[in-house]
Amino acid sequence: MTIGTDDPRHPFDEGNGGVIVAAESTAPPADVWALLADPQQWARWAPHIRWIQASRPRVATMDAPQRPRGGSRSRGPDAAPPTAPSGTAARAEHSEPCLVAPGDRLFVRGPAGTRVQGVVTHVEPGHRWDFRIRLPAAQWLDSAHVVAPWGTGSRVATRLRVDGVFAGPGRIALEGYRPLARIAMARLARIAAADQGRHEAG
Repeated sequence: MTIGTDDPRHPFDEGNGGVIVAAESTAPPADVWALLADPQQWARWAPHIRWIQASRPRVATMDAPQRPRGGSRSRGPDAAPPTAPSGTAARAEHSEPCLVAPGDRLFVRGPAGTRVQGVVTHVEPGHRWDFRIRLPAAQWLDSAHVVAPWGTGSRVATRLRVDGVFAGPGRIALEGYRPLARIAMARLARIAAADQGRHEAG
């Protein structure tokens, strides 16, 4: 589901090569934000994220939660690169929340060993955070992530936009990424609702 510029809670514009994807959740905005803004939680709802390293020590290194526990990591495509700090492995279920903050540098590994790195450029606590990634050929990928009240629950959205001197191919590639973004947003919405249900039951 996409959202237009007439929605004041999501001031996004799909023009200029932008891609916007949104999903609704029965969970309140605070619960959705806890998943959206904590790098240690991303592998739960973003199937393309394999490994994350962040600049702040408390964020440490995050492997996808389905990884086997204990033992040394293999040097396969999902293994941490040699530059990862030793002794910093952390899993979402065992780590304190560490929400993104302006200036945080994040290193993310995706499928087939792809790696990207970028910096958090803007944070509105509980509502929005923005991320900028330097791409080849003088391109930039800017992403924004928003959660806002929606009925009795919330709506979560992400916007991706490529800018730069040779941004045309990147903008085309974004359309290929849209289905994966839809999956991620839908999973986030479902997981937030499931987490809320477990908390209420407990």
